[in-house]
Amino acid sequence: MTIIKAYASPEDADADVSKSISAREAAILALSLSLDGIAVGFGAALAGVNAWAVIAFSLAMGLVALKLGSWLGNKAADKLPFNISWLAGIVLIALAVEKLL
Repeated sequence: MTIIKAYASPEDADADVSKSISAREAAILALSLSLDGIAVGFGAALAGVNAWAVIAFSLAMGLVALKLGSWLGNKAADKLPFNISWLAGIVLIALAVEKLL
């Protein structure tokens, strides 16, 4: 599998269709995604984007999302009479499926 093919279709990174990614397949996928990050960084630099502003904004939004999610989760857990800890797993799976689509 080539790096370009792995980037274009990450779900096809499992070249031997074993339902698990081998070390070689993971390395190819990681390399293709790293090259994508380099290309985005290069393009942002050419456009004159302030890297420190992007880093600060990303950090701030991540912290806000984390605090908001924690607050909402605690509120829901206090109000519901049953355990909803399994909901976090469903949300993570839904996010992974969304990334594939």
